Amino acid sequence: MPSATAVAFRQLLGPIDTVAPSAPKVTRTFVIDGVRYERLLISGALGDIPAYSLCLDGPTERRPGLLALHSHDRQFDVGKSAVAGLYGDPSHALGLIAARLGFVVLAPDFPGFEDHRPSLSERKRNYALQGEGYERLMAMNALLWGRTLQGRIASDLHACVSVLSADPRVDPSRIFAAGHSFGGQEAIWTTVIDDRISGCLSSCGFSLVRLIAERNISHNMALYVPGLLPHLDFDEVLLGLGSRPFYAIAAEADAIYPVDGVRAAEARSQAAGRSASQNRFQYLEGPHAFATMAVRQGLEWLTASSARTVVRVDL
Repeated sequence: MPSATAVAFRQLLGPIDTVAPSAPKVTRTFVIDGVRYERLLISGALGDIPAYSLCLDGPTERRPGLLALHSHDRQFDVGKSAVAGLYGDPSHALGLIAARLGFVVLAPDFPGFEDHRPSLSERKRNYALQGEGYERLMAMNALLWGRTLQGRIASDLHACVSVLSADPRVDPSRIFAAGHSFGGQEAIWTTVIDDRISGCLSSCGFSLVRLIAERNISHNMALYVPGLLPHLDFDEVLLGLGSRPFYAIAAEADAIYPVDGVRAAEARSQAAGRSASQNRFQYLEGPHAFATMAVRQGLEWLTASSARTVVRVDL
């Protein structure tokens, strides 16, 4: 049963369109260094969702599943490919790291990124369909209809979790969400509102939104959920996880998600009774950055946590 916090947060997002689960269309399959890749088109309520599936080539037993979510970086031509290790530094590829640890990974594009945006010819004809302009356009158009960009993202990710749940390689009782930066933000929010997800990892992916606003830190458009403040900031939203495990990685000098907001959320969580077996907060020196070893440790901790019985409670 969703917690009261989860219900309240979901209501802020406006209508979240869902679609009956269906098998994704596989458009390409290949193997690189023992990892099997499938390029997928997932049927979503708002159109097809491009994604990569990754897993070790060969295993047949059911394995934990991971929804691996890409960062923002104002780099709209790259999304799922970076998470899958097909672009950029593979040591920073969360999905590839997870696949090598034994997860079955699903890495989708967020709306407005890589293959989940208007065609090149459409973008060339209309500047409003390019980069941050298109992200802003999606957010503003959603508001006109009483919806939110975050609600649109939630709709896509609901369809992605359905695909993971139906994958015969995946143990549906052990599905997790993880991401870095923007992806870490989305991993938290998706886990809070979707009880099919058993826990999550957020790498440099959250702080108190009121601090972000007070300090005039410009952020991704999905963060601006109308009515989020003052009562549903991240210190409150995290309580909506119930007893599901949560692993947070934070950077002491993070200029995007201030670390003092992370510490405040940790203190609130401890005061609410979440134990060390449910919460792990790891603080690293330096700026906002992907830390390969910390992410690997967090994924391993999530895997271990899935061996314990998880009892979800309303907070």
